[in-house]
Amino acid sequence: MIKKIIALAVMAASLPAFAASVNCNNYPHWSDCAGSPQLAAIDAFIHGANAGKGDVAVFDWDGTLFDEKIPVPPGFHYEVGHEFAGQPLWFLWGAEQNNPAYFPAFDTADGDKLANIYRRNDYQEGNSNVSVDDYSKFDETASIELGMTPSDVYNSVSAFYSQENLIQYAYLPMLDVVNQFIQNGYQVYFVSGSNPYYLISLLANISQTLGYNLLPKNCDPSNPNLDVCHVTGNATKLDVNGRFSLVYDDRFVKLPGLPNQSDDLEHIPVDSEGKEFAIARYVVPQAGHPAVFYAGNSGGDYEAIDLILNQPNLSTFSIAVNPRGTLLDEVTAYDPGNPAPGAKMAVVTESPN
Repeated sequence: MIKKIIALAVMAASLPAFAASVNCNNYPHWSDCAGSPQLAAIDAFIHGANAGKGDVAVFDWDGTLFDEKIPVPPGFHYEVGHEFAGQPLWFLWGAEQNNPAYFPAFDTADGDKLANIYRRNDYQEGNSNVSVDDYSKFDETASIELGMTPSDVYNSVSAFYSQENLIQYAYLPMLDVVNQFIQNGYQVYFVSGSNPYYLISLLANISQTLGYNLLPKNCDPSNPNLDVCHVTGNATKLDVNGRFSLVYDDRFVKLPGLPNQSDDLEHIPVDSEGKEFAIARYVVPQAGHPAVFYAGNSGGDYEAIDLILNQPNLSTFSIAVNPRGTLLDEVTAYDPGNPAPGAKMAVVTESPN
């Protein structure tokens, strides 16, 4: 079910008139491209004062660029009707495969690998009798790949992508927007609660399908260096043998210049305020340019959107995709901390064909 944009409203501190028409060849998946003044606003920002400067455009992943309610495929050990985001569905898919390279830490002597992964996934997704707190949800989810290599992740995600035809769950109009930022000289970063190795592998496959270069040219998805791939998220460090360990990789949220996180930050994952930290403390210093754009979908993105829109003396823009939670409340009121003059927000609604 290919996604398309069926409604778009622009809420702005000030919204100028856009005389120039949009080149719809740049947005092949926007069914309403030619007649949409709202897309013209997005396109005008992309081609505006920030174009070609190397400024940063940041995108959330689940619910923003990719469906986060994917039905469990037939044949899985789940009742019909269950839905998951891409990463937890990948865990379940891996449990169903007879491949020792996939999630080897769950391959216990009693032969219950499939049940072990399903039980862990239920716990992480809040489907058990005990709750999971914010930090342990991301820390423990990151450790599911324990014992795998980045190459194992790439190979398994690629097989998962192909077998389950995952391109049908991509928000293709929004990926057109991502591609246009890249084509116009922005440094695009993805800030997600998912594992960055998983997301890099998925982006590589989607790039091949669409003919887009969504990752930097020097990013090798089969053995990625996270410091060159422009993807942040929640992962564990590699051990001395190049396999995932149990130690949370805090590079995206720790204060620059510190060898380790200070005590008050050591339990902050890349989510909610952690996304704001990732942008301010990792993305912007690494890019050497300001972040002028953010696209997200939930309350977990509000702090990041607020950060972008409240920068003085910058032309900034934000997109809220199917906004929900506290982000929906703030979008409805459009009061994200008194945004800087000229800051704009587009509210995008996605629906299946």
